[in-house]
Amino acid sequence: MRTVKKEKKKSLRAILLVLLIITVILIGSTYAWFVTNNTARVSTLNVKIETVEGLQISVDASAWKAEVSNEDITGAGATYTTAVNQLPSILKPVSSVGTITQGKQEMFLGNVIQSTNPETATDWALTSTKETDTHGTTGNYIAFDVFFNLQASSSKDLYLTTNSGVTWNEERATTDPDSAYREDKGLQNATRVAFVVMGHADTADATTAQGGTYNAADTPMYTAEDLSKVPVPYSGVKTTIADTDNVILKNAKVANYSAKFAAVTPTLFTVENFTTRAKLLVLKPGITKVRCYMWIEGQDSDCFTGASGTYLDFNLQFQVDTVTGS
Repeated sequence: MRTVKKEKKKSLRAILLVLLIITVILIGSTYAWFVTNNTARVSTLNVKIETVEGLQISVDASAWKAEVSNEDITGAGATYTTAVNQLPSILKPVSSVGTITQGKQEMFLGNVIQSTNPETATDWALTSTKETDTHGTTGNYIAFDVFFNLQASSSKDLYLTTNSGVTWNEERATTDPDSAYREDKGLQNATRVAFVVMGHADTADATTAQGGTYNAADTPMYTAEDLSKVPVPYSGVKTTIADTDNVILKNAKVANYSAKFAAVTPTLFTVENFTTRAKLLVLKPGITKVRCYMWIEGQDSDCFTGASGTYLDFNLQFQVDTVTGS
């Protein structure tokens, strides 16, 4: 797909970058976030899985398929009553450092205001409020559960295929009546995708599988961002920020406000038009519950006012090697 990257980061050509948050060792400066109320429109969300022997996917651990749709995700509540699948058509910048609380990733909605401190009255300041996953089509980021059913005699590596990615949707954008949405602004470079393993059972009925919970001892969190060949560290928001905290936007990083931010460093990634699939995690035989998060990372320097107002496609495609000995 043809894209046009903005000049200041033309070397960043990524579609999807997968990273594993283990430790954070470095941080770079950021000056990001939308100053206006413009948002990004999500034109499509396609969650797909390659049809391979022994592997199926589901949104409720009951109806097993080779591919699930947006309708499956939003409609999962009918058979998965505790589902919290959030699939909005409009995204606003949020931030996260990957903290998992009660099985959910902590997400913070950012807002840029004029500084309330007389000494910095000419500066922009950043505030944040904690978000909550809500089932339906509201919210400012995407969150949903999927279940993988691996019928095999041994564990298999789960991969993101080369069809996975976050891209600008040129077709939808160029036909929008609002001219602000008709160009590629590189906002896909500020997107993130996280996968949180929420439990596993060798054999399980749907109710048991749906009740799977996060265990920090043996289920690490994998996250994703679309950068390029060199992982770029940034300071993610880790708590609420009040206007009285006077967090100056141009200084919004852990080095200046360690109580409000934490360093996040990508460690595993793929570049645009990558030709080799990327290993995501190891699936054990049986049913594995995974919660997926997709968002625009406000602390990414590609998330700036000039990039607001665009169409993005989120596409995930999973694959394991052909199952033998199942």
